[in-house]
Amino acid sequence: QVEVIRKFVGSLDHVEPEKVALAEELMVERAAEDDPNALARYGERWVRDVIDPDGAAPEDDEPQRPERELRRHIFRDGRMEFKGRLDAETAALFDALLAPFEKREADDTREYAERGGDAFADVLQKAANCPDLPTHNGYKTEVAFTISMDELKKSVDDRVLPGTRLTAGEARRIACDAHALPAVMGGDSKPLDVAVPAYVVPAHIRRGLVLRDRGCAFPGCDRPASVCHSHHIKSWLRGGPTALSNLVLLCGQHHRLVHRSEWEVRLDGGIAWFTPPDYVDPVRTPRRNHLHQAVRFPVVYPADVKMRGG
Repeated sequence: QVEVIRKFVGSLDHVEPEKVALAEELMVERAAEDDPNALARYGERWVRDVIDPDGAAPEDDEPQRPERELRRHIFRDGRMEFKGRLDAETAALFDALLAPFEKREADDTREYAERGGDAFADVLQKAANCPDLPTHNGYKTEVAFTISMDELKKSVDDRVLPGTRLTAGEARRIACDAHALPAVMGGDSKPLDVAVPAYVVPAHIRRGLVLRDRGCAFPGCDRPASVCHSHHIKSWLRGGPTALSNLVLLCGQHHRLVHRSEWEVRLDGGIAWFTPPDYVDPVRTPRRNHLHQAVRFPVVYPADVKMRGG
């Protein structure tokens, strides 16, 4: 206890002598009841708040740049491992951004680290959907698949595409909401003609989609629109139009589910209905999301589309 009191009083060398004397008196009185660990906690959590609430003045040679580091390593299969540190202000911002997405849900079997990873992915998706996202050479990030359209259409979902780390199913899912960059390649894989990149889902259609669906349209999902993908009900690879009548908002988890399973999606009056496969519901009763209040104004759609995920 004496050593704890000595160290604590020594940390108050910037405080007025009368306050130091009061702190020592309070610690000595408490030492009769607490062991050293409890006494140290009492000093930091209570006595310091009373004696020195503002702490020591910052040093004049405080570094101008905040301490931030990020080291990352990409494995051969495309996965990434990273480690870093953040200054206190950025750390608080980081925690505040993750908190809404990493809360435990009903029947949630994810561990703490898994929830944090999913929350981080949601924050990245939210940033990617931000209209003010910085550009590189005037363009937002593009991913080019050097593969023929016919091969992409007919490839089996779990087949890894040549020259990539992605399966055909993953490439088709990414293509739901990305830049389409038409290119003609020669026999020696040299580009012969590259067309102007086209947004699969233009900004004005995306805004209408957000106003209509408000968030992930999958039944029971409360993910906001800012972290959702624009999913083509009938794949644009199979001729599905990029129009509100053929689009629905899905979060990353349910976007992958629709592409990898037998869930069917259809639009009826601007409301997305999801029909589960028979192994989920033998009756296959259509379901919808009731959390986002999908329709709040009259919307006219030229045609409703029904298509198994693709």
